[in-house]
Amino acid sequence: IGGTCSMHGSSMGRCFLAFMNPAYYREVMSGLVLEKFTPTTIADQATLEKELDKIRGTGYAVEEGERIEGAMCIGVPVLNSQGHAQAAISATGPKARMLVKKDGLIRSLTEASKELSIICGLPPERWPVSG
Repeated sequence: IGGTCSMHGSSMGRCFLAFMNPAYYREVMSGLVLEKFTPTTIADQATLEKELDKIRGTGYAVEEGERIEGAMCIGVPVLNSQGHAQAAISATGPKARMLVKKDGLIRSLTEASKELSIICGLPPERWPVSG
């Protein structure tokens, strides 16, 4: 609680990267050190870019043991009127318990993200998740 983490190593950080204003994205990525926190941490640019593309398509990020072994975090962005992340919300817990509830958590978090994003000015048709 209250800690910090490099953007590449957390679901919320990846939400910010995936939905960041492109002008800031290049600046942030040029200074980002892709440190490996656990054996599963994404620590190369190409893999991170593929993951960010996936997040843009689904509207959520999943991080499994990349920061803390045995933990799992599902994060979603809260988007502003331009579709850029201005906040993120997440659920974190032991991986074994999170896997059992994963689909429901993703559904609940993305619904909350969409509602909050619309309140923040995002036109509903610009929501990144279809269906």
